[in-house]
Amino acid sequence: MEKVTVKNLIEFRGKNQRTKITFVHNLKKEKKKSEDDSGGDYWISCLSAIRNSFRFDNMDFLDEKNRFVA
Repeated sequence: MEKVTVKNLIEFRGKNQRTKITFVHNLKKEKKKSEDDSGGDYWISCLSAIRNSFRFDNMDFLDEKNRFVA
């Protein structure tokens, strides 16, 4: 079940009956996760490698990352 914010509750009060019903039904639906959830991890690890190479002035972090990607 999805979390409801205070803003959503305030907006809910001003909606018509049909829209309220749709809103409630959409809250009950389970969100399907895609089978390929690897995109975010890839970018985070790339950015971490770049940051660490600058922080420690060591290019080995980027070489290590390239070894896993290729």
